[in-house]
Amino acid sequence: PKDVDTLVLDELAVYRNNSQRSKVCKVVAADMRWVWGMTGSPMPTSPTDVWGQASIVTPSTVPKYFSHFRDRLMLRVTQFKWVPKTDAVETAFRALTPAVRFTLDEVVELPPVVRRTIKVPMGPKQEKAYTKLRTVCHAMIENHEITAANAGAALSKLLQVSLGWVYNSEGKTLALDNTARIEAMLEVIMDAERKVLVFAPYHHALNGVAKVLERENISFAKVSGNTHRKERNEIFSVFQNTEKYRVLAAHPQCLAHGVTLTAADTILWLGPITSLEIYDQANHRITRVGQKHKQQVIRFSGTQVEAGMYSLLDAKQTRQDALLSMFADATEDRHG
Repeated sequence: PKDVDTLVLDELAVYRNNSQRSKVCKVVAADMRWVWGMTGSPMPTSPTDVWGQASIVTPSTVPKYFSHFRDRLMLRVTQFKWVPKTDAVETAFRALTPAVRFTLDEVVELPPVVRRTIKVPMGPKQEKAYTKLRTVCHAMIENHEITAANAGAALSKLLQVSLGWVYNSEGKTLALDNTARIEAMLEVIMDAERKVLVFAPYHHALNGVAKVLERENISFAKVSGNTHRKERNEIFSVFQNTEKYRVLAAHPQCLAHGVTLTAADTILWLGPITSLEIYDQANHRITRVGQKHKQQVIRFSGTQVEAGMYSLLDAKQTRQDALLSMFADATEDRHG
């Protein structure tokens, strides 16, 4: 329509990659007088995340080509590894200006959130499988057999073993002796004052959790990528608005955006995920307008690789928080 001169993009961070969706959005944005982007997670993986977003909203603040922007912000240390330069966050901030930021705490007063990590031991079978797999990975590194592709697969397998459910070569699920993790999960559920969200990063682990909850006669619903949208929305509504379902067991990506589940006061991460955007968004399903109770976010960690993944998420969160603080300071200066 010729009378439309403003484009408003919610969840702007989904345009951070140079995908077909982003390319189409750039074409639409080019015909607009005003373009606004809104996001609480502008830099979920790397300072270079802002390039795609700025290319749509403020194209004059970034180079035309991603590689040129990356060279400004990042240092290449290996063939596949880039690390941020010391001024990367400041450069990212300038690329996304002008901008304002208002925190949720400035809009509404919510009860506090307690975050903690609980260490859970592995069973003998788990530990044996984990040690063997880690030894193989070290050997591949020594022989220079690790590539970006198989490094990801190796990491995924180590995380699966850590959880206690793993795919074999035939695609079938093998359950290892993860009794300590299961018992710790049940203890968290029993101790919670209100409803609980349990996040499992793999579908076979999610199915394992569902079997445990069913065995223990705990009222629950399960949501995964295989759950039809209509059924998913019905589950969310029942969980949020009725006494039904003590637990919602879900793949975190299914709850990443726009879902209010303040009927729960506890989130349990059975294991870590790699995406800060999904991790951060999933944690905010219970910390939303309407929440009247103190909340807790609990993370299970039983292996070195899990601890490393949580540390990586925390480091990404720290960088993103630094960027958001710059926007907050600029907003405060602007409004005096």
